[in-house]
Amino acid sequence: MRNKLNVGKKIYNRYKGRIESNKRNSHALIAEERAADLVLHSSYVTTPIYESGVIGKGEHARLIKLFTTNLATQEYALGLGRLYEFDLRNAHNRAAAVVEYGLRNFPKVRELLQQKGKKDVDLYYAFKDSSLTESALCAFIAGIDMSDDTRIASEVALVQRFSLENKRFSATMKTLGVEVRDPLAIKQAGELINFREYIVDAWRDVPYFQRREPFITELTEQAERVIYDPSSGMILPSLRGKHADDNAIELKRATTREFSEGFIAHVINSISYISKAVARVKLVLDYLILP
Repeated sequence: MRNKLNVGKKIYNRYKGRIESNKRNSHALIAEERAADLVLHSSYVTTPIYESGVIGKGEHARLIKLFTTNLATQEYALGLGRLYEFDLRNAHNRAAAVVEYGLRNFPKVRELLQQKGKKDVDLYYAFKDSSLTESALCAFIAGIDMSDDTRIASEVALVQRFSLENKRFSATMKTLGVEVRDPLAIKQAGELINFREYIVDAWRDVPYFQRREPFITELTEQAERVIYDPSSGMILPSLRGKHADDNAIELKRATTREFSEGFIAHVINSISYISKAVARVKLVLDYLILP
């Protein structure tokens, strides 16, 4: 338990350093747009990782340490009463902190990438999309403010997912006459039906969200009581208008993956180089001290 707490603390501090060093990150403007696309494509956090080729179907356990590290970080933040800092707009920072830690401390993760012919940045991009998916779905359930597009996309995704995983929810949708296989039909029905009421009533019956119950419960409470002050660097529940002073050129460049995540990718990629250099030095030293 203590080791888990220490891991969470280390990654939380890395994450905190990232968001404090770049409070006006234009990536926040496109994070929700990307999250909306992701959850409509698939509401499962493992999908981006499978599709990246980092792991294949049935190989989830090969990255289990990264998943548990991600949860440990959120548990640590929960203990501090600062879970709200893990918002949707900073999911990429959380992914970077977790992946960096994993590459430095889990040799089997590096071995996996080598076996799959993937780079460190491939793992980052996959885990970033996974984190965006997780954040969007949990934020919707908790009632955190988000853009209309992301809110609707998350609602549609959860209606479809819960219809598959929760028999009671599925029966309710049938009674309401909702065609759950058609995203557009769900969106149109959502103009007449408040699906969130049904989702909030059903999420605790779905195993994935059961494991995140403490996080969602805390986020729900904080969404109602926490007031964020942009002047102090706290994260706002809504970023609408916050970046209105970003000039058009910066915003246009931020919409490209290369610009918005290029620096993070560069840092993560350098970890691989450093790890290999350390390994080479170790081999030389081992050779020098041989009898």
